[in-house]
Amino acid sequence: MSKTNFANRWELKKLIDAIAEEAGILAGPAAYVVYLIYDPSRRDPYGQHPGLPLYVGETSELAKRFKNHMRSALGLQGTKGSVHNEIYRMAQNGALPGIIILETCKSRADSLEAEIHWAQKLLHQGYRLFNRMPGQAKAVNEHQYRPKQRDRLWRMTLAEAYAAKIAMSLRCPSGCFATDVDIRHYAGGEFPYRRLSALKRKLKPCGACGMKLAALFEERPAV
Repeated sequence: MSKTNFANRWELKKLIDAIAEEAGILAGPAAYVVYLIYDPSRRDPYGQHPGLPLYVGETSELAKRFKNHMRSALGLQGTKGSVHNEIYRMAQNGALPGIIILETCKSRADSLEAEIHWAQKLLHQGYRLFNRMPGQAKAVNEHQYRPKQRDRLWRMTLAEAYAAKIAMSLRCPSGCFATDVDIRHYAGGEFPYRRLSALKRKLKPCGACGMKLAALFEERPAV
């Protein structure tokens, strides 16, 4: 969007709604999308995007997510060095952020993995991103990449993990025992929208050696 002077809040709201609506149309029927927020008032030094990349995210509701970003930014909920602070600065200068889709995904697991992939790609290309999550705020090497990808899966809900055919197992680092966790049992229970991290908090040390249990994820092959 080109630089604009906002006459009033109503005009600003209409412009935000228009950007959100366009983003929703671009997302189409995709279950999840990985998106890029950029500053159209600043040039991309590498010439790959319509403006300067600021933030990589993932969502199942792109229009709603964009409006939430704008609400946080214009409500001054963004702290210094955050994407919301950057959006607020843009608005003060009469501009609004742009948003493009980097990738569409079929499941939340794929979306979370693609999000960190795109963030790392941009970081390694030399861009600065205003993401806060580990693995998206600074470039990491290949050795650090896979653990950060696995850590992202804890953000899934039980229902999302089951839909993505994610298998979870528990292992004692000392080799005392290993067992599979039936996510289907939890996903069909009373709280299917609890995050997997809720299960993580309930993990107890190994009863034999006292060591902290390790949780492993893998994607089940399609039947």
